[in-house]
Amino acid sequence: MERLQFGDRNKLIVSSQDVIWTVNTQTAETELLAGVRGTTGFQDVEPLNGEPYPLFNTVRGFIVLNETHLLLADTNNHCLRFLNMLTSATSTYAGECTQMGQEDGYLKEQARFNKPTVIIRQEFFLFYILDQGSSRVRSIDWRESPRNRVHTYRVLEPYAKLADHQISSMIFSGSDYAFISHRKQGIARFSRSTNDLLEEKDVELLTSGIQGQVDGEISTAQFGVVLDIAFLHGTDEVLIVLDEWNQPRYINLTEGLVYPGNQSLTFNTPICVLSMEECVYIGGSFGIQCTHPDDIRGKQAATPIHFHYDDEE
Repeated sequence: MERLQFGDRNKLIVSSQDVIWTVNTQTAETELLAGVRGTTGFQDVEPLNGEPYPLFNTVRGFIVLNETHLLLADTNNHCLRFLNMLTSATSTYAGECTQMGQEDGYLKEQARFNKPTVIIRQEFFLFYILDQGSSRVRSIDWRESPRNRVHTYRVLEPYAKLADHQISSMIFSGSDYAFISHRKQGIARFSRSTNDLLEEKDVELLTSGIQGQVDGEISTAQFGVVLDIAFLHGTDEVLIVLDEWNQPRYINLTEGLVYPGNQSLTFNTPICVLSMEECVYIGGSFGIQCTHPDDIRGKQAATPIHFHYDDEE
């Protein structure tokens, strides 16, 4: 499992190494949308025309565009692709799949990606892509005419501690900050109002940069390998952090403090987190677990709901 998103009121959309599938949160039933279990690769097809199913190579990020389409970051194919959820048809949107690079320019003719992992949609028309392999944040603006282009929005390489291609996630807050989780350094942020080429002073490492399991003041807090981050639904002041210690913790950014999560909640190899109003979904090798937001912060007894799946079927 790589990423979770909410499709509609009762449906979670899940990406893994080679398939895209859904989970009904009411019945726990799963449905394969696209891909072939156990087979990675690249193939854009129209399955309803009798062609075989599309192939993916580790979709680590995606967003729901509308009721019918997803935009996928096909990480190890180095491109962005559309998926029609009704027909399972795919098409390449940006980059040249299987070709690695970091060039800007027209979507398919010139632009290249190097392991895109996160897609963020701002308003309707503006997209930001975390290009992990090049340590860059790229952007696409649908208002640009006559043809859309890929641009380099931020270059993270000048900040040496973030330049080893270990950024695991990125989210935007409502206060013009981008928050980054780094597998080795912890949590960092940069202002989205700075110039395109970041200098080292523009990036703030919030946590200590030392691996461990220490709560308290954010500047001295320690995390293990950080896997994913998400804001608690409805606020950009509380940041949920998943790391290798199998227990979600959270950061109150206003207080500048790191808190332990609910001690009764443990997960076997958590990978991704999605925070909604009534449920914080955490996915990993165990399947998907739904936990009330107050449970994550240890405010009441934990009563998780478990959605099991067999990723090897």
